[in-house]
Amino acid sequence: MFVYPDDPVHSPDPPRTLPSPILSVAPPSGQVKRGQSLTFLCSLPPGSTTSLPQAYVLLKTPRETTGVSGGSLVAPQASWVSTAQLGSFNLGPVQGAEGGSYMCLYQGTIPQKGLTNSSVSEPAHVTVTDWLPVPTLSLHYQGDEWHLVCTGSPAYPGVQFSLYRQGSDHPDAVQHVPVTRHHAVFPPPASQPGPPAVYQCQYTAMLGSDWSQSDRSLSLEVPTNTGESVVDWPLVLGCLSAVVLFSVSLVTMAIAMHRRVKLMAEEKRKREESMFWTKLHAKDHVVDLSLERVSCSSLDWANSENTPESLSRPYHWQDMSSFHSPPT
Repeated sequence: MFVYPDDPVHSPDPPRTLPSPILSVAPPSGQVKRGQSLTFLCSLPPGSTTSLPQAYVLLKTPRETTGVSGGSLVAPQASWVSTAQLGSFNLGPVQGAEGGSYMCLYQGTIPQKGLTNSSVSEPAHVTVTDWLPVPTLSLHYQGDEWHLVCTGSPAYPGVQFSLYRQGSDHPDAVQHVPVTRHHAVFPPPASQPGPPAVYQCQYTAMLGSDWSQSDRSLSLEVPTNTGESVVDWPLVLGCLSAVVLFSVSLVTMAIAMHRRVKLMAEEKRKREESMFWTKLHAKDHVVDLSLERVSCSSLDWANSENTPESLSRPYHWQDMSSFHSPPT
């Protein structure tokens, strides 16, 4: 027997509720920096037979809230209020208060009930990250092994630090530090075969009434066996450079001092030599060369002829000496 579609006995019962929509956010991570924009997309679930929604509504709720109660309505764009098949909401530029959890719903018509609100979607979380300075991750030798140290901003002590393996969305370790510290020390990861692991760290702080996360630190490659001594070549080269510079400075100072001492000795020698010649020229160099006058009488002269020296003279010399005796 043919059954007409309008037969009330065999017609399917109209739905009493509308299925929950799907909410997505761009960027997909939900992390946004101040000055950027957020885009939310609220759409019907796949395979839904619900007629075209008349309006989409975006809700913002606190992080700990999972229901709609207590949430605040965020007005959708005017062009998406009643005619769009896909609800789109743009928020921005972000100022910081936009962090939190978001959900959406839509309004549709149900026969015999009229305009009805659907159930809310799964929440999408948004985090404003640029209010917190980026931390630094480094290796430090403590005791007899290396440790990973994540250092945040001194302006935000007592925060929660998280250690991530690069590319992972789930932290390998989480540590909440006291209010007197702004860094966390993580033990070395377990040694694993293969290439060295690469890690990043991040911290979360309470800004106002919302939790905000910093950006992740720069990647740090951790040796496979962190228990072994790792040579910090930049530190070694820096120390060697310092030693070389210090040695060069000492040698330069020694040469300069040697030249100074040599110059002072030369000046002293010249000064002493000048003083010597000055004193020498100041003296009176007069030599007494006076001769005594010797008087000799004729008798002394005659007697000198009879001396042994005169007798020893040759005879002919005596004859020729006519001056000894006067002529007769």
